Amino acid sequence: MSTNVNLDGTAYTIPAQGESAGWGTTLSSYLIALATSVGNRLRFDASQTLTGGQQTQARTNLGLAAGATAAFGHIAGSITEGNDVRITPSYTAPSGTVTLTSADARVQVMAPSANITVKLPASVYAAGDMFTIKNVSTTYTITLQASDASAITTIFDSCVDIASNSATTVANTAWAIVRRYPNPMAFEAYGQLSGITGPANMKYPSVRNDTHSSYNTSTGAITIKKNGYYNFAFFANTNVAGLVSISGTSATADNDRTIGYLNSTGGGSGNFKLAAGTYYLVLVSGTISATNNGNSFSMSCVGEY
Repeated sequence: MSTNVNLDGTAYTIPAQGESAGWGTTLSSYLIALATSVGNRLRFDASQTLTGGQQTQARTNLGLAAGATAAFGHIAGSITEGNDVRITPSYTAPSGTVTLTSADARVQVMAPSANITVKLPASVYAAGDMFTIKNVSTTYTITLQASDASAITTIFDSCVDIASNSATTVANTAWAIVRRYPNPMAFEAYGQLSGITGPANMKYPSVRNDTHSSYNTSTGAITIKKNGYYNFAFFANTNVAGLVSISGTSATADNDRTIGYLNSTGGGSGNFKLAAGTYYLVLVSGTISATNNGNSFSMSCVGEY
């Protein structure tokens, strides 16, 4: 008895063993169609060369179309088992207005030579897509906007991670800042201080590792270029007695920002929320004798607001 089979929507009548009718044309057509159909299936037991259309259809059938497209758009090089996936950042020295697209690198390191504007894409691959915008300039700002020019934030000497809450990101309401962190900012002033009676500026004669040219050895002025949270620490090893604070006015005590009190030897530290401006390390009271040596004073930015 013959058998009816269906292959890719076409019916075939396969003759029974011993029947002569159909063994030629019908069975031959079926076997050719079967081989063609098998050849159009995605293999997992051997390598396979697919056309662009076949690759697109396979990703669609597997439900990977959007994710796979995003991956191919942002991963540099090939991915093999056991190897890291590396995302290549973009480093530029832009000017004017920079308009990003969904195909651009997700890590943007910028060194502008003037104040610039950066517009984020009008659409991304999916909600949760994130950009990192890093401004390495200590002089110029980046005004970050959505594609419709609505303001998001200003980036100065710092880095911002920002994520989308939808695939359509025309307005600033479609973006949320995930994290904001400053570029490294620090210095260490050091050297002998002598013959100071408070209130007076503590002016260190030498400075090193000054990332932002923040310390003036002539006046003791500390220049802070952005609002932030700053850690101050000082140490002295001999003949010191007095109260030390951070002040916004030269040689003026500020008991609200006291770092510590020294008696003979020791040090102190403190974290303060400071707006951009000029500050001084002030010996509020007491005396640093002429025989003192081995002093150091350091500052670092631990966050911004």
